[in-house]
Amino acid sequence: MLGPVAVLAAGKPVRLGGPKQRLVMAVLILGANRVVSAERLIEQVWGDAAPETARGTLQAYISRLRKALGSERIEARAPGYVLQAERDEVDADRFERLVVDSQRRHESDPQAAVRLLDTALSIWRGAAVEDLATEPALRAQAARLDELRLTAIGRRVEAKLALGRHQDLVPELERLVREHPLREPFWAALLLALYRSDRKAEALATFERARGTVGEQLGVDPSEMLRRLHERILRQDPELDQKGRRLRGYEVHERIGEGANATVYHAIQPTLKREVAVKVIHRRLANQPEFVRRFEQEAQIIARLEHPHIVPLYDYWREPDSAYLAMRYLPGGSLKQYLETKGPLNPAEAVRIVEQVGSALALAHRQGVVHRDVRPANILFDDDGNAYLSDFGIAVEVSAGGGARRRPGDDAHYIAPEQVRGESATPATDIYCLGLVLHEALTGRLTWGEARATELEPDYANPATPESVREVVARATEKDPAARYPDMASLTAAFKAAVEGGWVRPTPPTSIARNPYKGLRPFDEADASDFFGRQQLTAQLVSRLSETGNAARFIAVVGPSGCGKSSAVRAGLVPGSRSRSSKGRCCASPSVTRRACSTSSRAAAVASCKHSSKCCRETAPSSSLWSTSLRSSSLWSLTSDAAMRSWRRSPSPCPIRKAAFGWWSRCGQTSTTARSCTRASASCWPGGQ
Repeated sequence: MLGPVAVLAAGKPVRLGGPKQRLVMAVLILGANRVVSAERLIEQVWGDAAPETARGTLQAYISRLRKALGSERIEARAPGYVLQAERDEVDADRFERLVVDSQRRHESDPQAAVRLLDTALSIWRGAAVEDLATEPALRAQAARLDELRLTAIGRRVEAKLALGRHQDLVPELERLVREHPLREPFWAALLLALYRSDRKAEALATFERARGTVGEQLGVDPSEMLRRLHERILRQDPELDQKGRRLRGYEVHERIGEGANATVYHAIQPTLKREVAVKVIHRRLANQPEFVRRFEQEAQIIARLEHPHIVPLYDYWREPDSAYLAMRYLPGGSLKQYLETKGPLNPAEAVRIVEQVGSALALAHRQGVVHRDVRPANILFDDDGNAYLSDFGIAVEVSAGGGARRRPGDDAHYIAPEQVRGESATPATDIYCLGLVLHEALTGRLTWGEARATELEPDYANPATPESVREVVARATEKDPAARYPDMASLTAAFKAAVEGGWVRPTPPTSIARNPYKGLRPFDEADASDFFGRQQLTAQLVSRLSETGNAARFIAVVGPSGCGKSSAVRAGLVPGSRSRSSKGRCCASPSVTRRACSTSSRAAAVASCKHSSKCCRETAPSSSLWSTSLRSSSLWSLTSDAAMRSWRRSPSPCPIRKAAFGWWSRCGQTSTTARSCTRASASCWPGGQ
């Protein structure tokens, strides 16, 4: 009805016959699922000029329509006929429902309102009942639907203005005032959009255009609403400016998402005129140590994972009782919202999303990171429909383990069996969850029924699911992680082949070669297998730590910035020391700095270890993890004060202990003091290494 009257069956148009027969079809559509009497149909089709043969002709029309649509579609029921239609099969009804839903969300969630209105307006194919608009029986309905369309456009404009998209709106509003020159709300929106885009002179000139147009066509002045807006622009009323809470250089506007731990807002970064999404963790959780660790972990992981389909992180910071993440703003919403408003994806769209998200997860797995929360709500879209993986808030490093037990709850459909059992999360966990996502994306259904959410058994009751896709989902969602696809690339390839009809049995698992190149990023302990070319230096460092003398207890690796000190310590010394300690040699628990100390030309990464009593007659402080930064002339130490002072008082002539304590105790002193401590430490063993 939202365009020429048409009926589609399996995506193909159905031949509806001539104008009178099409008019009968239109009247039945407008009264879908209700009895339309034969007398009313005759009146609507022929009016007062109905021929004596009208009833027989109507029966012939109905017979031909039933043949074209199927006899079950049009049912004869006294005193007339009923057209059977599902909830969203009539485009006009679906359009009106979406408009009503958007109105409910207009104030609280303008972004959701825009998405709903975009979906509603995309249904239109032209003017309402375009090919039958001159028929008296349809004029009123056509006018009503066209007015609803203009109202929906106006509400979408209002919502976009509330979102701060005034610059993007100007071209659209210019077109609207040309097409509907007497619709003053469009003129008012154009004036406001120009004013907020720092184009005051153009806004004033636009008012003169509006006054001229209205005066020429109607002979009256513009409405009071438009005149008041013009006066406020003249005096630069501050109330016209875009409203938004200021937050560390951002203007925070409407809420666009809510999670268990955080709220996400749409914001503007005025200095760059860039839209961002600001994630604000809930105040009640902001000071809990475990939550703070998860927040900082999310920031660090996102910053480290550079991929075209991972939502990039621009900034993060903490304040008293609050913590924030500023990320790229993606206006296309989430896959969850898409499925709720538009239904299942077509196969080509599903393949594209799985390829993009799968490549992002593959990179994360190569970096030793498991997302552990892959679900439609965490897959976002840009304006072009490209998919991005977001929300690494519960992601865990593989090397750190991930055995926190997750209990089935609101997201029970996306919890892997090993997570319920309290086992560590692995890349296979993400493979399991992505398998569920791709099934829901194609079918529009959760893989499990609500009553079986904790049984961890996929439900393939939907007969529309192709057998080849079922096989992919079945393997991806095996209870045993070892029985799933060996990696994300294998799952992506198998799913693509299944959808495109080129399904082949999965080949035996093959490993994908790891790329050892890290660019300018330092190697971590998890990258030890990729760390090449420093075997001799690593052996020297490990050997030095193996000695029993006092000087072996404190090592400084000194060298120019960028020469690889951090990598040598993290990916060489630490794994090497662990290997030796597992054989009963050297220190039992070495710990190393998380960043290198740096001056203008020299830097030192400090490593300390705790020897057993067999290796040394005195014990270094426990928890001796050091993090230093000479660039900021400060030393942060996780060593307890009591342990450090106890170590200083214990009898020993070693100058390294004195240098270390001097360095530790001079927080806030000049970098010269720190450099002298570095030199004192480095001079305490042969070779100065």
